Amino acid sequence: MHKPKRRVIATVVGAAALLLLACWFGIGRLRAGERTETAIVATVDGAAIARSDIQPSQKAIDTRFTQVHGRDPGADVDAELVKNITHELEEAALVKQIRAVVRKTQMNRLGVAVSADEIDERWRRATDGVDVDTKLGEWNATLSILIDSLQYACVAAADTDAIYAQRLEGRMPKAQWDMHVKHDCAPERRRILAAYSSKGGARRDEYPEILEGAIATEKARAAIDRELVESDPEYAEYMTLLKTDPGVERVQAKPPGFRDSKHQQWWETRYREAKVQINDAQFKDAWPPNTQR
Repeated sequence: MHKPKRRVIATVVGAAALLLLACWFGIGRLRAGERTETAIVATVDGAAIARSDIQPSQKAIDTRFTQVHGRDPGADVDAELVKNITHELEEAALVKQIRAVVRKTQMNRLGVAVSADEIDERWRRATDGVDVDTKLGEWNATLSILIDSLQYACVAAADTDAIYAQRLEGRMPKAQWDMHVKHDCAPERRRILAAYSSKGGARRDEYPEILEGAIATEKARAAIDRELVESDPEYAEYMTLLKTDPGVERVQAKPPGFRDSKHQQWWETRYREAKVQINDAQFKDAWPPNTQR
């Protein structure tokens, strides 16, 4: 007996969403290089950031050097250029670390917590009626196709809609493909995705941590919505109408991404309010950043 069409669609979308989370979870794990230094370069609301937290891998340095200069670095003649590239990557990583500490602090303040029961329930819903080991194999096959598809889209500048129709339709939603094109076209992102795939891709034992992050993000967004509704009359009206009359002109007239932009503004305010102390003089200009990173 065939499953109802709605159930099939839900299974495909749920599986694709888990693959997306797995890809980005893998990127996070594979991004770190060898860590050796332990000097404290900054504190954020009392939490320390060590030099080892921002130290880039040699591969990241080499990749960035090639992006900037169009060639591989030399042994000695490029020492100063390599030093500059390393500092650039460390500074960018420091900004990200500061933001990560602030986000963790705010998640705690908002009371965001995820229980084991919630993770189990989300896993049950995502895998209901699914042979997990078979599905993992399918997801990893999709990951391989995704990597090749990004090569065509990002390097050969092929038509992304045509690529999706020919290679990925039925494997992931179009919106997810568009998100990969937007976020994963950089050579470093594609390299890390390839490394993640070469190490076996998505694994069953990763998903509790992946799902915990996804549920926590959902809860944080809901908590931020509540704070914005209390403090921002425009947002309060928008959220009320979105629930009661989403087709009304005052909702439709809002620019695309209105809710996300309000959330981003909320986070930027939290970043500005954080007590950040830079202890290493070479990073004194890293915070606050001059541009959005």
